[in-house]
Amino acid sequence: MILCRFDEGRLGLVEGAFVRDVTSALDVLPAYRYPLPSHDVLIANLDRVIEAIPAQSPRLPMAGVKLLSPVANPGKIIAAPVNYQK
Repeated sequence: MILCRFDEGRLGLVEGAFVRDVTSALDVLPAYRYPLPSHDVLIANLDRVIEAIPAQSPRLPMAGVKLLSPVANPGKIIAAPVNYQK
């Protein structure tokens, strides 16, 4: 199972050359108030979201969607400075 984020923050399930729009499964995510969590809520509740994926959902061609970063709100970003000697 390959999950993806696409277009305007929609959740998809990649199936070959198609993406099934399973955004409705996000309804199981808890609502948060301030202070907001410092982690990605989808990743923290991934088991619940996977269980809520509908059996039937619209299929869209992969070529017609814009893929986004897989993690919407990373807790931290780690990078290796490759050009520090320059």
